[in-house]
Amino acid sequence: MNVSDTDIALVLGSNHHKIRGILAFVTFVIIILGFGGNLIVLIGSVIFKSIQMDRNSVIILEQIALADLFGTCLMFIPKLTTLIVGHWVFGDLTCKSAIFKVSLLQTEQLFIAFLSLYKVISIEKPLHRLLTRKKIRIILLVIWIMLFLLGCLTLTHNRAKFLVWYFSCSPNLGPKIGMASLILQFSSMGITITANLYILYIASTKGFTIKAAKITSVVCWVFVISYIPSTTYLIIRNFTKLPSWFICIRTYTIAVNLVANPIIYCFTNIKFRYFLSMIFSGKWETPLDFNRNWNKHNNGENSYPILTL
Repeated sequence: MNVSDTDIALVLGSNHHKIRGILAFVTFVIIILGFGGNLIVLIGSVIFKSIQMDRNSVIILEQIALADLFGTCLMFIPKLTTLIVGHWVFGDLTCKSAIFKVSLLQTEQLFIAFLSLYKVISIEKPLHRLLTRKKIRIILLVIWIMLFLLGCLTLTHNRAKFLVWYFSCSPNLGPKIGMASLILQFSSMGITITANLYILYIASTKGFTIKAAKITSVVCWVFVISYIPSTTYLIIRNFTKLPSWFICIRTYTIAVNLVANPIIYCFTNIKFRYFLSMIFSGKWETPLDFNRNWNKHNNGENSYPILTL
């Protein structure tokens, strides 16, 4: 899978050297925010317990951050290298293994849909009791394993030809739509939209704000908006040839979803902002000291200022 200067010129136009520079800078920023931001989310949540939500929601959010982190690496580190060097340098096997980035994106889609569905279930207390932490972890693990195995089987399609059509981005598909991929994406978006509209309806009709619903709703709506170009691409590509610039836009709108979650946590969760204050002030603490100082802050005895909106 070699991409020469001529190939890049066909995609980006005759002025491709300047455009490559701009795209390389944007891609670098995406990697910093997507990898670094989601890594900070995982450290802050897993080690410092800095996201103030019910524990089940936090478990799902941690898995979304993990999928975002790996997705950023698989999608944009090779892209940045190709933009800088001018051709593909990772070999055919690495090119084919890029199928797993599709697995990661679909894993994230299912996690966000599950998060939305869980927030609806949380409103109904009897059903809420049925979803224990252990069951949620099992569901999340099953999603990870299922999509990883589908990626492996698709990669070795000669042993499982019936799964080749599953992934729309497979190098072996050509112009064909991966129907299961399209159905999965539509299902995830449908569940996400329906669940969040229901949450907003309940909140408005009952005259109260559901705790932590703001964070999950913003995460889910950003997901829906950022995947609109990708969904449009999957539908239209079967009927007409799309311009290269649209495919490029599709890739970078997906990046919005990958990098947005850390920013959302920062600006909607006060304890997470407090965690960021600790990082950027250079006053690293143990998780025990961090939570002790957090409790002091709530009592007006904070030792250093919190980031404010």
